[in-house]
Amino acid sequence: MNDAANEPRVITLGDGIAETYGGGQIEWLANKHLTPGAEMTFGHVRLGPGGANMRHIHPNCNELLFVLEGCIEHDLGSSTLQLNKGDLLHIPIGVPHQARNHSSEDCVMVVTYSSEDRQTVPVDD
Repeated sequence: MNDAANEPRVITLGDGIAETYGGGQIEWLANKHLTPGAEMTFGHVRLGPGGANMRHIHPNCNELLFVLEGCIEHDLGSSTLQLNKGDLLHIPIGVPHQARNHSSEDCVMVVTYSSEDRQTVPVDD
């Protein structure tokens, strides 16, 4: 039986699904649409100087964020963390968080989620 969800796939940067937000861009390279059956979401993120995403939670998945270039400030629950090149942040399910780039350089990151159908819910707190 040939099951397309079990077939290997290559998604090249530039061929994913791009979304813009608050001074940044995410290009999704894996999710339920691009890699069905992979059970993960993966994106390449560029957050420009002064950029920020909305404060939010992911009610259905953990998030791992890895900084490739630059730095960001990240609110995580009631803490604020400085993330630099080479840092990995684990964000547990349901923890409010928000990233901000206060530097004069782009911050480039990769992000992955433990679900191929990542859910995002804005929060005010």
